[in-house]
Amino acid sequence: MTGFIKSKSYEYTKHLYEKKIWEKENNKKLNLKKFLEHKKHLANLEKQVKNVKKEVKKQEIIILQKEIKLKKKKRTRPNELAIEEPHLLETPEGRLKLKFYAVEEQWGTSVAEWYIEQPAHCKICEAKLDMGWYPCNPTSPHITKEERENSKVTFDEVPCIDHDHSLGNRKTFKNNSNLKPRGLLCHHCNRGMGALKDDPKLLRKTLEYLEE
Repeated sequence: MTGFIKSKSYEYTKHLYEKKIWEKENNKKLNLKKFLEHKKHLANLEKQVKNVKKEVKKQEIIILQKEIKLKKKKRTRPNELAIEEPHLLETPEGRLKLKFYAVEEQWGTSVAEWYIEQPAHCKICEAKLDMGWYPCNPTSPHITKEERENSKVTFDEVPCIDHDHSLGNRKTFKNNSNLKPRGLLCHHCNRGMGALKDDPKLLRKTLEYLEE
């Protein structure tokens, strides 16, 4: 009887030991499974965060593009401003303000700021120039003969923005705020320089020819 009890006791102890070992191994497997699931969950979260960041960046770019388009739409045009605020045409200061926007539209803000600081005369012949903006500019090819004749400013008074053509065109100056024009000229001097191709050698030869 005692041997039987001992035998059963041994089997029960062995069973408990094996059960403990099994539970330990099973827990390891469960922990590993949980760890792998957690790792997978973290990877999914990381992927979602990356996707959200990409989407946010896209939205930021879209918003920025919209703002740029809106700014372009809101660009002040002198002819529109003159209609909205006709009193600006009545004073030299008001016409200069309109001219600022006209130059800014074609050349950029830095050249427009440079323009209003220039003396009101041709840099070569020193003829007087009218620095303001007029709705009927006599130099414009888009106005009629009657409008040109009735213009409040003459052809000789309209300033030309002279620049070094080797640096580029108006668009180049507009995109590079460090570039500045050479000076303001009357149309006669500007055309004369253009006819001589802005070439100092030709200008010197012309001077020598005139002094003969």
